[in-house]
Amino acid sequence: MFSTAGQKYKQIGIRFTLVSIFIIATMFTAAIAIGLQYYFSQSMASESALTFNSLKATHVSNFLTRIDEKAINTTKLLSRLIHFVDPENLDADIKPIFADVMRSNALFYTIYIGLPNGDIHGLINLDVSEGVRGKLQASHEDRWLYILVEGEVKHRKRKFFYLDKDLNLRAQRAEPSGYYSNERPWYVNAKLNEVHKSEPYQFHHLEAPGISYSIKLQDTQAVLAVDIALSSVSDYLQLQDVNEQGYADSEIYLYRQSGELIASNQHETEQFTIPIAMPLSFTPDQQVVIARHSAIKVSNELDWAPIDFAKSGEPKGYSIDVLNIISDMTGLEFDYVNGFTWPELVESFKRGELGLLNSLYKTAENEKMGHITDPFLQLPLVVVTQPDIGEIKHINELIGKTVAIPRGWSIVAAIKNYFPNIKVVELESTKDVLQAVVDGEVYAGLDNGIILRYTAKQFFIDNIIYHELLDFGGDNFSDTLHFLLDDVNKDLVDIFNLALANITEEQKAALSLKWFGNKVQQVRSEGVVPYSELIEIARHQSQHDQLLSRTVKGVKSFIYVTQFGIKGDYFTIVVPETIVLSPGLEKVATSIYITVTCLLFILPISWLFSAPIINPIKLLSAENEKPML
Repeated sequence: MFSTAGQKYKQIGIRFTLVSIFIIATMFTAAIAIGLQYYFSQSMASESALTFNSLKATHVSNFLTRIDEKAINTTKLLSRLIHFVDPENLDADIKPIFADVMRSNALFYTIYIGLPNGDIHGLINLDVSEGVRGKLQASHEDRWLYILVEGEVKHRKRKFFYLDKDLNLRAQRAEPSGYYSNERPWYVNAKLNEVHKSEPYQFHHLEAPGISYSIKLQDTQAVLAVDIALSSVSDYLQLQDVNEQGYADSEIYLYRQSGELIASNQHETEQFTIPIAMPLSFTPDQQVVIARHSAIKVSNELDWAPIDFAKSGEPKGYSIDVLNIISDMTGLEFDYVNGFTWPELVESFKRGELGLLNSLYKTAENEKMGHITDPFLQLPLVVVTQPDIGEIKHINELIGKTVAIPRGWSIVAAIKNYFPNIKVVELESTKDVLQAVVDGEVYAGLDNGIILRYTAKQFFIDNIIYHELLDFGGDNFSDTLHFLLDDVNKDLVDIFNLALANITEEQKAALSLKWFGNKVQQVRSEGVVPYSELIEIARHQSQHDQLLSRTVKGVKSFIYVTQFGIKGDYFTIVVPETIVLSPGLEKVATSIYITVTCLLFILPISWLFSAPIINPIKLLSAENEKPML
């Protein structure tokens, strides 16, 4: 009995050992196979992503480069053809020419001619982008819009002629206008025999950002220009990488080497909304004053974020929102002019080309230029230095030092006047001031703290410290921002002050949260690429045109950067690694599932099939147990 039980135990033990060895060997082989599959799947996915992104980048960058080249070549060609147009019959002759050109160039928004007296004749392509018809009050029956701005100051009109696809007049309207083409950046910067490509700026008629290609015509001061709306470029980018749900799997950016954003496929929503401003009640005299004024031309800086700046040419910032509130309260309209530096905007104001200077300090010099409103924001001045500089509490501690200040800023004259022994260096922008401090080119930089911190965050500038609560020794340095109106609009100062006084605490709190944030809510930087890695890669040509793995804000991603266009701008694709590698990982997971299922299935079969091996061993064991004679 015990012998039989022992033999059975041995049989089970031997069988279990054999099956276990088989299972372990099978699992080991399967693990190696699955590991190799995972490795090669990842490798193939990375190579496939590189090829795909390379092809996509090449396709898009080639397309954008062709648009660039087409705009330049078209501008040159039209500048030669325009000599054959009869000036007396200008409007009738240029319509079919401009229409033919834009039919074959879908991203061209408008082609126009600006005359030396400020008049403009132009044809707008209403099919260029969604939303254009709505902004220009066109119907679905309209294919083209011909715009003519002409007349003397008080009788100057902007005329709209709505045309069908065959250029037949369908409707027309007119409105007062203060627009002069000879004051716009595309006209001012145009040259003979050379096409000038503008930086992104706000289009007057569309009230949206874009880029102009302009050239001065021979034997005349007139300028011909071709416009491309950035909305149409963004629309194109948004179609390049859309999944089945209609969302983009990757982020696509066009940007400058500094990080300034040109266009993107990203849909951005407002982080915060400002409470609606209700119209104010005005006296009959005040109503007459408001009715007397058409749209006021307002300066808009390109890079003084978050107070007054442009995002791809679109006016943004705290002061822009304040002006929007004033517009809602009063009914006044504002026409933002950008594309110029701050000193150029100040000169335009002095020449009477602008009616309002946006966001400046109350100084004696500024008060001489125009009529200043009540303050709308308090922004103390702050000094920024490298971290190894001790705390600076008094302005006198900068005597004998080199201090950088943005060019043309009103505080420059005051510093030079009250503190002549401070060596002031004027730089083009707050970003340049910060970079000069980081690079050790200057001892310190001076601007207000909000601007310095926001700009440093925008362009990923660190390794600096801020010196707050700066004592100016009793000298009257204003730390509040105001609007400045010219003589033509001086009767609006009281209207502005009334509106500013009626901005509610809720609106002020919302403005502060939107543009300055707080300890809990961080403000999203606007107008630049969202990742410092994109700027770093753009600076190193050896990293272009290849798929790079980076951890971007805690997410492992693949980044592909390439250069395009005549200005050497950059095109980049950012895609999370999970999206690229997930198909391979899904296959590996499926392989593991199938392998485990198969092992479970063959386990009982292995147990049965072990009999041919167990039986001989059993017989051998029985022979060994026989007594020897």
